[in-house]
Amino acid sequence: MNPFYFVFRKYSLDKVFTPSTIATLTYVNRAALEYDVDKYIEIPGMQMILYGHSGCGKSTLVYNKLLKHKLCHISTSCS
Repeated sequence: MNPFYFVFRKYSLDKVFTPSTIATLTYVNRAALEYDVDKYIEIPGMQMILYGHSGCGKSTLVYNKLLKHKLCHISTSCS
């Protein structure tokens, strides 16, 4: 397959800009941050608070890790 296939492939806007859903196509791995989340997500009874600007990938990071570890969760929105 051509290495530029994914770069120049046309995607619909709802796959690229995901303000109300979890980004899958445009997710950027952050090794150091993901390592910390992996480390702390396995501690039983631990609560984790991630904070940052709107749209920086907090929810996407956590949902990806929850799926990876096959964990149930309760999510809230603090605004």
